[in-house]
Amino acid sequence: MPAREFLYKILDSPPPSPLPETLPPTQLDANDGFIHLSTAEQTPITAKLFFSSHEHVWVLKLRREALDGEIRYSTDPNAGIVDGCAHVHDSLRGLGKDNVHEVIEVKRSSDIPWNDCGSRLKSFFRDQLSITTWLSLGAVAQGLLFFALGRLAFLPSVAVILYRVAIAYLQATGWMQNPYMDGIIKQKTSAQFPDASGSYGSTPANNDVVVLLIGFRNNHPLGILAPGVKEIGEGFSAMTKDLDAQAEKFDFLGMTSWLNANTRETQNETLVVGYFKTVEGLHAFAHDDLHRKWWAWWNSNYKKWSHMSIYHEVYHAPKGHWESIYANSHVSGIQSTTTKVVDQETGKEMWASPIVDASRGLLKTSAGRMSRSDGKENDKYGDDPY
Repeated sequence: MPAREFLYKILDSPPPSPLPETLPPTQLDANDGFIHLSTAEQTPITAKLFFSSHEHVWVLKLRREALDGEIRYSTDPNAGIVDGCAHVHDSLRGLGKDNVHEVIEVKRSSDIPWNDCGSRLKSFFRDQLSITTWLSLGAVAQGLLFFALGRLAFLPSVAVILYRVAIAYLQATGWMQNPYMDGIIKQKTSAQFPDASGSYGSTPANNDVVVLLIGFRNNHPLGILAPGVKEIGEGFSAMTKDLDAQAEKFDFLGMTSWLNANTRETQNETLVVGYFKTVEGLHAFAHDDLHRKWWAWWNSNYKKWSHMSIYHEVYHAPKGHWESIYANSHVSGIQSTTTKVVDQETGKEMWASPIVDASRGLLKTSAGRMSRSDGKENDKYGDDPY
């Protein structure tokens, strides 16, 4: 197995801050008698270390060279195609804080409903007015401030601009951490779903995937103040929360939301992309009481409030007919989903991430990721940079 610059330690509880001289082993380490590490970022070596009941894990990014003399690389049969494992056989001596390069907190994507996330709300409200309107409002505010404070009124805006320029310079030159790189997985990854026991098996794309695209656009000059917009927002929020709360019942895997800002200057459409295991699960949700309530609400109001547009599209990809690839990417799309698994030894229920290392084996190529080749058809192009 090729050595990597970093190894990863998955924790199911937050590490102490500041980090102690010696980090305690996890319960899995204690049970097995050696320290479990992973060669792939955000790819825990077994489902036992995936998302626990509180739906968070913490990833310790470790400098490999500090541990190199004690590492034993192996293939974990429970991890299947997913992960390369590294074991430190030194009977639970723990890991020193000097080994830790970075601590990464990983959250389940559905922790935050699509319309409750601060950054998404900011984007949504910003989209309600054109840039000229926002600039004009700012100019009016600046003028009023000038009447009250005189030349001192320019200090806040000048200070903000200088601050932003300084921060951008420090981040670009490496003197300050670049927050835009937070959560970036600096390797080639894909998405594969585990079975109920947390095992990924050896066959990529071995599950059906159902994709729901559901969108909304408001075409009223009053924007979010238009009649019906508040109600439809409440309906979307209630239904996404219900999907998350009853994920097993509806075979729901997760969702992401998007703002299409390319079609017009303001009031662009919002798109939510949901992933399900089965069409039957999606239809069960569609005919469940909560969705039927808002379905009936829409049917009784759509003629009166014709300024509101909604739509959906559904795609069913049978197993072997879908694949994904991400390079130097944040967690997005189908990788944002989670699957409920049960530890076969303890019976504990946990949430597993689909993120897997795609730099080797069948997952190296598109055909391989759909179980249609041995993953070697691209070898003729030379070494893979990943």
